[in-house]
Amino acid sequence: MELRLFCSVDVYVKPKIWTAHVNGKKHRDSVERLKQQLVSGPKRPNDASAAHNGAPPMKKTRGICSDYSGLYPLQIFVPEDSQPVPSSNGPLPSDFFDEEPGLSIQTPWQKNKDEENAHLRERKGVIEGVPQGFFDDKRRDGMVRVRETIENEAQMNEEYDRLMRELNEQNHEDEAKAEEEDEQDALFRDISNADDQMENWMRLNAMEKLKEARLQEVGIVF
Repeated sequence: MELRLFCSVDVYVKPKIWTAHVNGKKHRDSVERLKQQLVSGPKRPNDASAAHNGAPPMKKTRGICSDYSGLYPLQIFVPEDSQPVPSSNGPLPSDFFDEEPGLSIQTPWQKNKDEENAHLRERKGVIEGVPQGFFDDKRRDGMVRVRETIENEAQMNEEYDRLMRELNEQNHEDEAKAEEEDEQDALFRDISNADDQMENWMRLNAMEKLKEARLQEVGIVF
């Protein structure tokens, strides 16, 4: 069963102020008076029945807690199995509100906060894609950890081997390039030496021809 009590408080009131108001003596006294009215007084006809009978609508009275400027709802929840449901035509039983343990008062933000905390408690320690409670078994947890360690080590070894192969290939390429450059340098040096030697032989041949011409001029014949 659900009873709803409206208190005249500011809509934008802080939770601490609302909690202090709910726990205050004036609010609790107002709740007790409401309980006594529900127990002793007859059931109030609703607006629809009054309009149907042609009677003017009932005038809205001021809230029980009249020291605030706005309206803010307070939900009072009573478990269905705690009290019997009264008849629609008669007043509530005299002992309807005697069972205090079954009565719980909850504000809207407290309800949302409790639901969020419950959701966080359910999701705590849960890994996406892994069933909840999968690692509760220590033996299974150990086996999974060992398997993950072996897989990680194998992956690291594979990456290390691939890196070493790439380094060796790069070293071989560098060595081949260096050898090719050395061969080209040696070939250039040989060509340059051959050109120098041919130039020297041509100069020597010219000098020999000049010598023979001079000797012939002086009449010396070899």
